[in-house]
This record gives sequence, C-alpha cells and structure tokens, in this order.
Amino acid sequence: MTIARYILPGLVFIIVCRAIYKKLPAIDLFVEGINEAITLMKQLFPRLLALIFSVKLLLYSDVFGWIKTGLNTITHEQISGELWPLLLIKPLSGSASLAITEDIFSRFGPDSSLGLIASVMQGATDTTLYIVTVYFGAVGIKHVKTALKVGLMADFIGIMTAVFIAKWFFSL
Repeated sequence: MTIARYILPGLVFIIVCRAIYKKLPAIDLFVEGINEAITLMKQLFPRLLALIFSVKLLLYSDVFGWIKTGLNTITHEQISGELWPLLLIKPLSGSASLAITEDIFSRFGPDSSLGLIASVMQGATDTTLYIVTVYFGAVGIKHVKTALKVGLMADFIGIMTAVFIAKWFFSL
C-alpha cells in the first residue's frame, strides 16, 4: 500500500472542505472551471494539430537525409549525421525528440558516443517552437518575433555547448 493512491482523493477532500468552510458554491465553481478549460482547448487545438502535423511530415519525409548530407559537408562532420534529426526536431517537439533519442539508443546503444551526446542534448535545450505556439497562444501574445529569435539562438548555443561538453566530459 502506497500513499500515492490517497494523494488525489485527499486533495479533492481538502478543496471541498475549504469550499464548505468559506461557503463557496463548489459545484458552480467546478463547472465554471470546466467551461474555461473547454474554451482554452478550442483555442489551442488548431495550433497543436498544426505543430503535430508539421513534425510528423518532417519525420516521415526524406528531408532529414538531404539535411544530414548538406550539414555534414558544412560542419566537416564535427557533429555526426545521426544527431542532425535530433538537433532539428528538439525545438519543435519534446516527444518527437525523445523518439529520435530512443532510436539512437536502439541503434548505437545508450553508452555509445552518439547516445551520450544525445542524452546531454536532451537536457541542454527546450522545445522553443512548442512554447511559442502553445503558451504564447494561450495568453494571446501575437508578436513573438523577438522571443522566437532569442529562444532559437539559445537552443543553438545549448546544442553546441552540449556537443562540446559531452565530447570533453566523456573524452569522445
């Protein structure tokens, strides 16, 4: 028996007791909260659908093959071609980048040089485009140009630092 199974019912019990103590209409407030959540989901759903569709389109197309070839010639293979899909998808989607990292783990192993670099990269950056799409959209911010530039620049710096640190720390 773990305490975890009692946390949620206990939290609901505390909220109901507090509502009774403060003489608040708990059911009406609960329904009002649900209505607000539905309204928010109506606003966010098209953005999430567009983001998911774009990520899936990129993952299933051969765009990454072309990108890997082009970027390997530019970077003189300082960053392995197997890491480019992760580098490009990480700002878009956290779950898609985890799937790419899992693919790297299954092909090369988590203790391989690519697995170690991919692990450090997962923690070094954030899903900038997801944040701009969902969170900025939720609060109604429409002018995201500067935030997007700064976020993508921070992602680039984080990725380059992650590769450097992983190579240095793990002696790769």
